[in-house]
Amino acid sequence: MLVLVLMSGWISGITPVSQAKVIGAWLFNEGKGNVAKDSAGNGFDLEVVKGKWLEGGGSYDGALGFSMATYAWIEVKKKDAEFNLDKGEFTIITRGYLTGLSSCCAGIPRWEALSGDFDRAGWLIHPDTGAPDYVFSWWYNDGGWTKAGSSGALKFKAEWHQFAVTFDTKRILMYLDGEEIADFPANRGPTPFEDGGTLTYSRDRCCVPPRMFTGAIDESLIADEAFSAAVIAESAKKGLQNTAAFRQVFAVDARGKLATTWSRLKTLN
Repeated sequence: MLVLVLMSGWISGITPVSQAKVIGAWLFNEGKGNVAKDSAGNGFDLEVVKGKWLEGGGSYDGALGFSMATYAWIEVKKKDAEFNLDKGEFTIITRGYLTGLSSCCAGIPRWEALSGDFDRAGWLIHPDTGAPDYVFSWWYNDGGWTKAGSSGALKFKAEWHQFAVTFDTKRILMYLDGEEIADFPANRGPTPFEDGGTLTYSRDRCCVPPRMFTGAIDESLIADEAFSAAVIAESAKKGLQNTAAFRQVFAVDARGKLATTWSRLKTLN
């Protein structure tokens, strides 16, 4: 059954995204606990700090809520460089809504130095203030901070939005809800740091007090491949797990469910 599901992408002419190209993917469907699982199976599970699970409250199944009042965020700390996107292609996708921002902004997600050195932080998808409207921007550090592009004003309180950034070693493209909103030349990605860093949602270590937001995150994915506009558009419309090109990526979870189901069937027999 699982093999047929995985093969359906090739049969329909869809080019699957290699699981090896996906660094991490988070669906935020756990509903409880203090861990947001890396559904790509690479072990980049996120620690949930005072986040509130919204079972059935996301665009696709569950979601994870954040509140500035309870000082909530999620993060994964790594001493290696998996999230340093400086040399090759990359794609970053995230879906969320906002109802409030502290200070000016907060990364959702943000990759920064473990030391919290603002001048060395790598990159972030960045909602900017302007309540009741907010603007999504893409910032990266290539020897200095660059605001590469942004969306128009969005009413996050009323709607979920998907924001995506791709880099194919020559150009950076930005997408809002599957539609391209910016295209500009770039010959490299963000400046890396050798001692690793922290991937966070909601909390920016750059400032005191940290920048945070109130709202929710539904899905997010980071890969070292520039996905096509068609894949971005389908993921915006259907969600990550329902996108044909990602079936192999999420097959890790499917294998576990299949093994559990098979075990139960054997028990019943």
